[in-house]
Amino acid sequence: MNFPSVISTLRGSVPLSPHFLGITLALLFVVWLLYSLILYYHLNKYSPEKLGVLKMTFIYFGGSLFLFVVLLVSYVMYLSSSI
Repeated sequence: MNFPSVISTLRGSVPLSPHFLGITLALLFVVWLLYSLILYYHLNKYSPEKLGVLKMTFIYFGGSLFLFVVLLVSYVMYLSSSI
């Protein structure tokens, strides 16, 4: 059995409630927010150089924003496909 035929046998769907996904996304956001506050406090309190903190903060929150937008777009696409 070759690889493409194995992939074709794995087709199927995993039905998840949009309500469940929304709650999961909200909980993930709250956990991320708490982690980010702790990280930001730690960086500001214990970092010797402020420019490094600024760069790390920009990179961290920029990457987090990108990933959260991808999550939201995926969630909206899932909502529109499940209607």
